[in-house]
Amino acid sequence: MLGQVITYRGRAWRVIEYLQDRDTWVIQVESGESMIQPDQYGDARRRVPETRLITAESDPKLHAWIGSNQSRNKD
Repeated sequence: MLGQVITYRGRAWRVIEYLQDRDTWVIQVESGESMIQPDQYGDARRRVPETRLITAESDPKLHAWIGSNQSRNKD
Protein backbone atom coordinates (compact mmCIF):
# COMPACT_ATOMS: atom_id res chain seq x y z
CA MET A 1 0.00 0.00 0.00
CA LEU A 2 2.97 2.32 0.44
CA GLY A 3 3.05 4.72 -2.48
CA GLN A 4 -0.58 4.06 -3.40
CA VAL A 5 -3.00 6.94 -3.91
CA ILE A 6 -6.27 6.76 -1.98
CA THR A 7 -9.32 9.00 -1.73
CA TYR A 8 -9.86 10.37 1.77
CA ARG A 9 -12.49 12.99 2.55
CA GLY A 10 -12.91 13.82 -1.11
CA ARG A 11 -9.21 14.43 -1.86
CA ALA A 12 -6.38 12.32 -3.26
CA TRP A 13 -3.76 11.25 -0.71
CA ARG A 14 -0.62 9.11 -1.03
CA VAL A 15 0.26 6.54 1.64
CA ILE A 16 3.87 7.47 2.43
CA GLU A 17 4.82 5.58 5.59
CA TYR A 18 3.76 3.14 8.30
CA LEU A 19 4.95 3.84 11.85
CA GLN A 20 4.98 0.34 13.29
CA ASP A 21 5.72 1.35 16.89
CA ARG A 22 2.64 3.61 16.86
CA ASP A 23 0.47 1.48 14.51
CA THR A 24 -0.07 4.60 12.42
CA TRP A 25 -0.31 5.21 8.68
CA VAL A 26 1.06 8.49 7.32
CA ILE A 27 -0.71 9.97 4.29
CA GLN A 28 0.13 13.12 2.32
CA VAL A 29 -2.18 15.15 0.08
CA GLU A 30 -1.49 14.71 -3.64
CA SER A 31 -2.80 18.02 -4.94
CA GLY A 32 -0.55 21.07 -5.05
CA GLU A 33 -1.96 22.31 -1.74
CA SER A 34 0.51 23.04 1.02
CA MET A 35 0.53 24.34 4.55
CA ILE A 36 3.04 26.32 6.57
CA GLN A 37 5.17 24.13 8.83
CA PRO A 38 6.74 25.64 11.95
CA ASP A 39 10.34 24.86 12.85
CA GLN A 40 11.43 23.52 16.24
CA TYR A 41 11.02 27.01 17.75
CA GLY A 42 7.47 27.46 16.44
CA ASP A 43 8.45 29.91 13.69
CA ALA A 44 6.77 29.38 10.32
CA ARG A 45 9.60 28.66 7.91
CA ARG A 46 8.44 26.59 4.94
CA ARG A 47 5.47 25.27 3.01
CA VAL A 48 4.93 21.51 2.90
CA PRO A 49 2.15 19.23 1.60
CA GLU A 50 -0.57 18.55 4.15
CA THR A 51 0.14 15.33 6.05
CA ARG A 52 -2.21 13.27 8.25
CA LEU A 53 -1.63 10.46 10.72
CA ILE A 54 -4.25 7.71 10.51
CA THR A 55 -4.60 5.64 13.67
CA ALA A 56 -7.12 3.02 14.68
CA GLU A 57 -8.61 5.61 17.03
CA SER A 58 -8.76 8.56 14.60
CA ASP A 59 -10.30 6.67 11.65
CA PRO A 60 -10.83 2.94 12.36
CA LYS A 61 -12.29 2.06 8.94
CA LEU A 62 -9.55 3.75 6.89
CA HIS A 63 -6.81 2.39 9.17
CA ALA A 64 -8.14 -1.16 8.77
CA TRP A 65 -8.61 -0.76 5.00
CA ILE A 66 -5.05 0.46 4.41
CA GLY A 67 -3.70 -2.32 6.63
CA SER A 68 -5.67 -5.04 4.88
CA ASN A 69 -4.59 -3.81 1.45
CA GLN A 70 -0.96 -3.67 2.61
CA SER A 71 -1.18 -7.31 3.68
CA ARG A 72 -2.60 -8.32 0.28
CA ASN A 73 0.13 -6.44 -1.60
CA LYS A 74 2.88 -8.36 0.24
CA ASP A 75 1.72 -11.73 -1.18
